[in-house]
Amino acid sequence: MPHDWAVTLPFVKVDNFDVMAHGYKPVGGLFPETSIGWYRKHFAVAAADSGQRFQIQFDGIFRDANIWLNGFYLGNNKSGYCGIAYDITDYINFHGDNILVVRADATQYEGWFYEGAGIYRHVWLNQMNNLHVVKDGIYAYSNIQNNKAIINIETTVENKALTAANATVKAYLKDRNGNIIASSKEQPVSLAINENKSIKQSININTPRLWSLEDPYLYRVSVIIKSGGITVDSKQLRFGIRDIAIKPNGVFLNGKHIKIYGVNNHQDHAGVGSAMPDYLQYYRVNLLKNMGVNAYRTSHNPPTPELLDACDSPGYAGAG
Repeated sequence: MPHDWAVTLPFVKVDNFDVMAHGYKPVGGLFPETSIGWYRKHFAVAAADSGQRFQIQFDGIFRDANIWLNGFYLGNNKSGYCGIAYDITDYINFHGDNILVVRADATQYEGWFYEGAGIYRHVWLNQMNNLHVVKDGIYAYSNIQNNKAIINIETTVENKALTAANATVKAYLKDRNGNIIASSKEQPVSLAINENKSIKQSININTPRLWSLEDPYLYRVSVIIKSGGITVDSKQLRFGIRDIAIKPNGVFLNGKHIKIYGVNNHQDHAGVGSAMPDYLQYYRVNLLKNMGVNAYRTSHNPPTPELLDACDSPGYAGAG
C-alpha cells in the first residue's frame, strides 16, 4: 500500500470515450475482468490491548468499496476520494488471526481523467483509549493583532467507555523543535457514555513568527487529555500563524498583497498512477514552487492529507 492496479494494466485501443479519457487502460464497464479488485490483510492484536478502542481508517479507495473484518460487514464507501473510518473494536479477535477484506469496484467513473483503481492511499489501524480525541478532532485558528496572536483551539473529546468519565484538556503551542512556547489552562470536562463535547481554549503569544511564502514557519499545536491525572490521549498538528484576507482588490497575506500564480493538478503522477508515495508529493510541490507557483488547485476532488502537508511546508498561499 498504496496500490493502483490500473497503472500496471496494458494499454488498449478502443473507440470509447471512457477508455480514451482514462489513459487507454482497460478499466470500466467494457472490462469487468480487470475492474474489480479484492484485498485481504491478516493481522494480530495483543490480548493485553483488549481494553482499548480500535479504528480502521482508509484515506482513499477507488472506488465503491465494501469492507469486512472477520466476516462482519463494516460498510460501503462509494466515493473514490473521500476517506472512511470504522470503529472495529467489537469485531477484533484478540486471541487469534484477524482478516480484513476490501472489495474495490472501479467499473464506474467519477471523472473524465485517469483515476486509477484500488486502495491507492494510506490505510491506518488507530488504537486509542475509550476516552479520546475524535478523528480530525482538533481545529486551530489564529487572530493577529499588532504584534500579538491569539491561537484558538477547539478539541472534540469522546467517551466510549461503559461508564461516565471525567477528564481534563490542555493545549500547548510548540516551536518546530518541540519546545513549549505557551499553553492554555487545564480545562475539566465531564462526559456521559457515548457523549462527545467540544472544548474551546486559547493561547496568547507575543511576536509570533508569521507563516509566509518566504518563511513558511509551522508551529505545533498539541492537546493532552488526562483522566485521574494520567494522560489517556494526545494529538499534535502543524499550524501556521497567518492572516489571509480576500478583498475586492486582491488577496492579502499578513497584510501584504499577493498575486496568485496557481496551477491545476490531478493527483496521479507519471509511472505510479494514483498511488503516490509521500515523498513524490513534496518533490512535485517543490518543483512547482521553483517555477514560481504559489497556489495549488486540487483536481477535482478531496486530496490526500499528505498533499496538504506538502503545500504547507514550502509555502503556498492556498491549496484546495
